[in-house]
Amino acid sequence: MDERNLNSRRGNSRLIFLISGPSGVGKTTVVQRLLEAIPEMAKIVTTTSRSRRPGEQGGVHYHFVSTQKFQDMIDHSKFIEWKSHLGHFYGLTWLAFCETSGRNAILDVDTQGKEDIIRRVSNRVVTIFLTPPSLDEAKDRLVRRGDLPNIELELRLDKARQEVQSAGEYDHIVENAVLDSTVDKICAIIADEILKQDN
Repeated sequence: MDERNLNSRRGNSRLIFLISGPSGVGKTTVVQRLLEAIPEMAKIVTTTSRSRRPGEQGGVHYHFVSTQKFQDMIDHSKFIEWKSHLGHFYGLTWLAFCETSGRNAILDVDTQGKEDIIRRVSNRVVTIFLTPPSLDEAKDRLVRRGDLPNIELELRLDKARQEVQSAGEYDHIVENAVLDSTVDKICAIIADEILKQDN
């Protein structure tokens, strides 16, 4: 069965909360805390060709595949959206999207993929942009991670400067200065948007 057809057949009334933000803003941590705070919320897991980092789990943080496998998936139209970034592929498959059918869901995706997703799925998508207190703070967070070569660090920071400029294109903007406060604010946004949907 064509996975693209599944989206039009079931789960169209659910909400997709799309969270974007520059590298170093803390998206992964925020999403994890949101899932703990709202256990009925599903996470849509994206796919990447990059190597797994320490502490990452396949099927939880990403679906990890080889570059060749990713290319084969592109050739067979498996992706809602995909991109190449710093020599690695990232994308959202129709299958991963449909696996959470019937549940409101959180999706962590960068600014490049946002418009493709909104255009290609029939669900209502609520977009939330996470901003760091400053780009210097984002840089400090990336440096503290300790797993990025200097050249990749600088490329990520250049991209972060561009991404911050697109924040105004999102439904909601939340500054991630204090984690607990950030999670509380996004939980309130989610509750409000679900209430609107139900009414």
